[in-house]
Parts: sequence; structure tokens; C-alpha cells
Amino acid sequence: MTPLRKKMVDDITVRGLAENTIRTYILAVKELASHYGRSPDCIEPREVQEYLLHPARKARLSTAHAARVWLVFFYFLDKLLWFPYVLYA
Repeated sequence: MTPLRKKMVDDITVRGLAENTIRTYILAVKELASHYGRSPDCIEPREVQEYLLHPARKARLSTAHAARVWLVFFYFLDKLLWFPYVLYA
């Protein structure tokens, strides 16, 4: 487990989120990293926005799933990488 993933899992666990939620968060960040071919902590906030707004991705996601993915990346950027307010810009 990478240090960043461990930090994320530890932080989510302390917050009392369910095991299934932890898996969802990890998978969402893993898919982002895979899309750009680099570690998620090397991905710029604007790239996260582009990833989430990509038309093909939006078409595949249900509204509920899209909302969860937005929350995952908000959490990831705000709490782990300290890019506050990035998704509101």
C-alpha cells in the first residue's frame, strides 16, 4: 500500500465511514490515477475537473454515482492534498 493510499484509508477510517465507502473512495482515486497515468498526488486540480466533466464519463454515470465521485475528489483534494475550494473555482 502506498503512503498516500494508507493516509487516505486511515483518515477515512477515523471518520467512521463504512468499509464499502472506503472501497468506493479508493477505487475512484485509482481510476483517476489510471486515467492520467500517474500518482493522484501529481494530478492538478484542473485535471480532476476535466476528468469529472468529460462528456463520455458523465454519460456513463448515474446522478447518484456522479455525486459520490464529486464528493470523493472534493475530499481527496481538500483533506489529503490541501487544495481548498478547488472544485468551486
